Amino acid sequence: MTDPLAKRKKPRVVSAIVLGALLPLLALAVLWPHVGVVTAVLVFVAGALLAFVADSRLQALTPREEMVGREGVVAYPFRQDANGVYLGNVQIGTESWTATAAEADAPGLTAGRRIRVTDIEGLVLRVRPLDRRG
Repeated sequence: MTDPLAKRKKPRVVSAIVLGALLPLLALAVLWPHVGVVTAVLVFVAGALLAFVADSRLQALTPREEMVGREGVVAYPFRQDANGVYLGNVQIGTESWTATAAEADAPGLTAGRRIRVTDIEGLVLRVRPLDRRG
C-alpha cells in the first residue's frame, strides 16, 4: 500500500533546493551591509512563497484514502432500519460519522466498542469490530 502522504514531501524538497540556490545572494549581501537586510528579507519571502505555492498544488486526499483503515468507537448502537440495513454512529477522531455494518457484526456493535473502517460510500462508512468477541 502506498503512503498517500508521500506526495507531500516532493514540493518541500524543491522549495529547499530553490532556497539553497538563493543563499549565495546572502553571501554577497554580507559584502554590502546596506543591501544585506533587503536581500535577507527577499530570500525569506521567496522561500515562503515557493513553499506555499508548492504545497497548495498538492492534490487533496480523497475521503476513501483518508478514512479506510482508521479506527474509532461506536457512539450509538447499530440498529436495523426499515430497509434491513444496519446503521449506527461512530466517532473517528473528533468527527461523528454514520456507518453501516454487516448483519453478522451489527449486534455486537454497542456503544464504546472499537471499530475499524473497511470502506466508504459517499459519506457513510462501512465498519467492522476490531476484535471478534461474542
